[in-house]
Amino acid sequence: MRWFRVGVPMILLCAALSVSAQSDKCQNANTTLDMVQCQAKELQERNDDLKVVLSRIEKLADQRQRDLLKRAETAWEAYRDANCTFASDLFRGGSMQGLVVAECQTRLAEERIEELEELRQDLEER
Repeated sequence: MRWFRVGVPMILLCAALSVSAQSDKCQNANTTLDMVQCQAKELQERNDDLKVVLSRIEKLADQRQRDLLKRAETAWEAYRDANCTFASDLFRGGSMQGLVVAECQTRLAEERIEELEELRQDLEER
């Protein structure tokens, strides 16, 4: 049972770090602080990209669509925050918690950007 309590979290940590290392530019970060800072920078870049896409959509959308988009973004942000908090809870209180939150938010932002880009293209084609 002790192995389960210690071994499973370590396996999950390795899997999370493996996914993070494959999906970001932070592979050369050596310390936890370096990883957190690098991931925070990558998250900021994705958030900036997200704002650009949202701005483009807002320019193409009518008022009703802008209102719906605002509601959707508010709901998506609540989902993102709750989901990433849950995903990081395994590391609650540890130095990896912030890194897991940032990696999760980066991944979800990338997915949201792709989704919004498709919607933007649909708006352009109408």
